[in-house]
Amino acid sequence: MNSSEVAMRLTALMRMWVDPRIRLTMMSAEPPEKIAGTVSRVHVANAVEVQPWYFQLHPATERDTKEDLNWIKKHWETALDLTQQSAAFSLGLDAIAQVQLIHSSALGLVSVWAALEALFTSSTSELRFRVSAMIAAYLHPPGPPRIAEHKRAMKLYDARSAAAHGAPKHTANDLLNSLEILRRVLIKMVYEEKVPAREDLELLLFGS
Repeated sequence: MNSSEVAMRLTALMRMWVDPRIRLTMMSAEPPEKIAGTVSRVHVANAVEVQPWYFQLHPATERDTKEDLNWIKKHWETALDLTQQSAAFSLGLDAIAQVQLIHSSALGLVSVWAALEALFTSSTSELRFRVSAMIAAYLHPPGPPRIAEHKRAMKLYDARSAAAHGAPKHTANDLLNSLEILRRVLIKMVYEEKVPAREDLELLLFGS
């Protein structure tokens, strides 16, 4: 992974954990004070994210930025290792990072659920029930919260399916709630330092 890729991954992590409004506007091998006001070709700064936000996110609550940055400092290496080990985790982090830059909320919803599908099943059949059940089992132990999560995920998957088939019926909240599921899933994987295998998920779902 080169330095540009690392910078993009760190930006995605900071959007996920610190503030979704964080942007990577420029990359350079030189510090800003050496670039400002110079016309020298030695100091090169490359524009990165210059497109507008189409889906503007804000932090849900007031947070301690210093504490949040310490979380990044503690966990960024684990997160980057997971992107190297798992294409599905990498796709999920990309979805978190890029959804605000997608001009269509329907495409954004499809991209978020494509990442969740990649993380929770390798099957192409019964995706609605299978993916929703695996998400609920991963996030909750058996009981009412798991059942509620399953029903919630199935409803959001229905919105995804309508968007994917050209008959969108979703709202901005459907996209926001789907993003929140993906965010919770990725954060748990970072804490556990592991993307669960199919066998792990089946054990969570059906028990030993």
